[in-house]
Amino acid sequence: MSQPPSLRLFVPLESLVDGRLRLAGGPATRAYLRGARPQRMLFALDGAGWQHEVAIEHASWERIEGQVITRRLAPERRTKISLHQGLLLPADSRRLVFAAAAAGVVSFAPLITDHSVLPGLDAATDDLVDLAELALEGAEIAGRGRRPALREPALFDRALDEAERAGESIVLVDPQGKSFSEATDRRPFALALLCPPPDGFSTAERERAVERGATVLAVPPDSLPDSVAAPSRPLRLALAALDLLYASLEPDNFESV
Repeated sequence: MSQPPSLRLFVPLESLVDGRLRLAGGPATRAYLRGARPQRMLFALDGAGWQHEVAIEHASWERIEGQVITRRLAPERRTKISLHQGLLLPADSRRLVFAAAAAGVVSFAPLITDHSVLPGLDAATDDLVDLAELALEGAEIAGRGRRPALREPALFDRALDEAERAGESIVLVDPQGKSFSEATDRRPFALALLCPPPDGFSTAERERAVERGATVLAVPPDSLPDSVAAPSRPLRLALAALDLLYASLEPDNFESV
């Protein structure tokens, strides 16, 4: 009988001690629900960049335990991209966060722009909880060693301020921007990618971003993915921008496992 595929799950760092994995409570229940069973291999991602291969010895709703066989660095992108996405419909936000986490972004923040339609506060809070779980699952499936951060929604100018303070290069996706080859003449280590809501950025927002040193990037229509997983244009635009940046800035640097 063939062995079931191995699991990749983030676990609390403190659960890995003396060459063993010990999970209890919520983390154990989550691992059990995802299929952790004796004789199955678990790649425990510690959130600090390491992937621990664990031979599971005991598995129940309350406790998971096993021996660490090997440890190695998990794949991560060289370029640290923080994705700031203009508010989307909830279904599109979920698809984007999952795909972006698997692709390698280090953080995701909903972006409130001039053309954004704001949801109720309760709905926004519930969405953040859902998005955090999807970001975790996307990173797990890709075998990454670090958890993507989920930030609360921020106003457009606050996002610019935070990018400047963090020393990030700013890239704004807009039809009136430069071609991709013109926009990527540098290889920044950290980058804030601002993607538009369904109705695009306003002229005033674009001008303020340029004043702050942002590069305005136009994504060609023929680069937009055409798939069931990306049905709306804003979602496809964000995924295309990520693909173009990663392909140019660090080809062959990262492969999901």
